[in-house]
Amino acid sequence: MKSGLLLFCQHAYPASLKGACGPNNLKALRGFIQTGRQPKNLRQILLDFPNAIKNLKRLSQQSGIKNIFDYRLVEAYWLGNNLLESFPKNKKPFHLASLLQSLQPALKKDLPRSVKLLENCRISYGQVLKIEKPISRKQKIGKAAIIAYAPLGFQNKTVVFQKDKIKKVSFIDPQIRKNDCVSLHHNYICSVLTEKQLIQLAGHTLLQLF
Repeated sequence: MKSGLLLFCQHAYPASLKGACGPNNLKALRGFIQTGRQPKNLRQILLDFPNAIKNLKRLSQQSGIKNIFDYRLVEAYWLGNNLLESFPKNKKPFHLASLLQSLQPALKKDLPRSVKLLENCRISYGQVLKIEKPISRKQKIGKAAIIAYAPLGFQNKTVVFQKDKIKKVSFIDPQIRKNDCVSLHHNYICSVLTEKQLIQLAGHTLLQLF
């Protein structure tokens, strides 16, 4: 069975690393991602990501799925899936929707700076072109190059997708391989995406931005 706790940690780790959106429990999150061994206090750690938990609770109430860390709910929040369909566009319990809502005042005042922040914070996607530095016993953080990655920019006071470019990122999951299609957060690879997840993430991203 797919682990909702693992999927949550994979996408929350980069935010925790940046000191954004949650607690700084890097050792616990990284250890779980890299070994699969779940810390006893993991659920309590994740409850300290207030915005994510608020949205997972909304998804839980609407879907009737009681466990807020059920894989389907976690996937809906970070990557998007059909559980979001019953919510209005601007009020979906989806990471990008929440991010846009929090950035609305800034987007009106300083579009260039806000778009840069939006680009770093959103869950984006791309394909691994090359593993430049693999993970080893001594090296806990790997380096990779991502291709087919379209960053956000602005043109004529409007948010737009720019041309694809190569992006250098880090990763902590030893299972990441060349040619994997992956989700990205704060310049870190989060998880390997299935074709269906890629379509869902791209679709919900477009729905929120345009």
